[in-house]
Amino acid sequence: MTQPVENPVTLLPLLRGVIFPHTTTAIPVGRTRTIELVRDLRPGEFVAVGVQLSPDTDDPSQEDLYPIATLARVQQVVRMAGGGFRIVLQGLRRVRIEEMVQQLPYWTVNISEVDETSGSSEEAVHHLTEQLEEAIQELSSQSGSNLHQLAQQYRHDPSSLADRIAAEMGLDTEQRAEILGILDVEKRLERVLEFVSEILTRSEVKQTIERNVRKEFGKNQ
Repeated sequence: MTQPVENPVTLLPLLRGVIFPHTTTAIPVGRTRTIELVRDLRPGEFVAVGVQLSPDTDDPSQEDLYPIATLARVQQVVRMAGGGFRIVLQGLRRVRIEEMVQQLPYWTVNISEVDETSGSSEEAVHHLTEQLEEAIQELSSQSGSNLHQLAQQYRHDPSSLADRIAAEMGLDTEQRAEILGILDVEKRLERVLEFVSEILTRSEVKQTIERNVRKEFGKNQ
């Protein structure tokens, strides 16, 4: 059962990166206002983790954030050398930022719950899940990663599968924010599959070039 959260909620705006639901992430905190925020947080409290449209914005307003954020639970707050902090967050679910309530001494927002949709049919989602599993298996074979184990772990939860794979693929902030903003599970699976396919294609091209270079190098010896 989804635990209700009372508005307003503390907002942690990320300069770069995205926290996905079903993931646990440690984030270094260095901005003055963000440090003020973290000082007031305690383990077990909730925070909305937003994503800035541009990392160059030091004082983001609502218009400077992607509309979909991740509701997260604070697991740990650690003071670092030099006065900064590291905060460990557990991503819970997607929420929508409805209104910026305050910006000083740090940000708070009103949020609303969002509902995921399952696409055109369960069969389509199942088929995409299988395709993504196959692509991840191939990528794992090429890279030696354990992504295939992650895919097997979440094969019966397509929404979580798409999020966990997206979190581990080394996507840039814009790509991650795009995935976070897709509420339709079928479309999210399709987009993550596209990203995996692009990585596989680049890998195959790289391998072909390397083979051709070795052949030419061999001819010149």
